Amino acid sequence: MIEKIRKYQQTMIIILIVICMGMIMAGGMRYVARLRHDLQVNALQNLMTVTAQQKQAFDKYIGDERNQLYHFTKYFTENKLDDSKQIRQLLTLPDETDAIYLVMCLDDGWVCGTSFEDIRQLDEENLAVYRSLQDNGVRDTYIGLYSNTSRFGYYEKFTFSNGHQGLIQKSYDRSHVLEKFPLSFYNNKGLSYVVNWKGDILLRPAGITEKENIFDLLSETYQ
Repeated sequence: MIEKIRKYQQTMIIILIVICMGMIMAGGMRYVARLRHDLQVNALQNLMTVTAQQKQAFDKYIGDERNQLYHFTKYFTENKLDDSKQIRQLLTLPDETDAIYLVMCLDDGWVCGTSFEDIRQLDEENLAVYRSLQDNGVRDTYIGLYSNTSRFGYYEKFTFSNGHQGLIQKSYDRSHVLEKFPLSFYNNKGLSYVVNWKGDILLRPAGITEKENIFDLLSETYQ
């Protein structure tokens, strides 16, 4: 009888130990899950903060560039310009040796710029592209007319003093923009992208050669 009681007590002790260990493990798992959740929330909040800061800085960068173009268009609207040399002198700024300006007449198709001396004629295909642009904005990444390099730039349409429709464009090699506006953070552990509303990647961190569309990139990453 005593032996049976002892075995019963031992069994109950083992059961209690198992229950306690189960409760400890369950509590530990809940704690780890909560900790992981909190870390994910903090990481997401940090990422959103960095994104907001990057957006604010890039919006200011873009705003300053487009404001400069606006002042040029005001000048072209109010003043008669007789030749390409006069236009190039106006556009050639000493602190912007790596920027390329183009001024064109959308009615006649002529174009002059800071990267060449003569007035040239746009072919029908390129003229149609420029005519199709909206009033002003940031262009999707494109190959420069005469540079054959991937460009990033801004444009604004206007009316010349003679009533003809015109367009001015300022562009850079994409590497120049990345020098002024780095897209990496957290000691290059975090990467950011500049995309248009369709998800096409306009700017990416230097050395990154991935998909051309952010949605394709995300789809491949999380497959």
